[in-house]
Amino acid sequence: MHNDYSYTAEANVPATMTSPSQGSTFAGSSVTFNWTSETGATGYYLWIGSTGVGSNNIYNSAEKTTTSYTFTQMPPMAKQSMSASAPITTEPG
Repeated sequence: MHNDYSYTAEANVPATMTSPSQGSTFAGSSVTFNWTSETGATGYYLWIGSTGVGSNNIYNSAEKTTTSYTFTQMPPMAKQSMSASAPITTEPG
């Protein structure tokens, strides 16, 4: 006798950043990030980092249900080289 189980994997596909555009120079410490809405997504996390793609040493958000966030504490060093991503979470289906 055995039990059968089925699982639905989370998408975990990053949303696409729509602004600021890649290579942008930030004029101050306040930056608004916008990203696409993804089908099936129930939330997004915004990671902002200066140590490489996917890093989050500057900001690692709690789950957000919107597709925009204004970060108001951008350090001066991040204005030169930084990455931001918005990985998504989905509700198991």
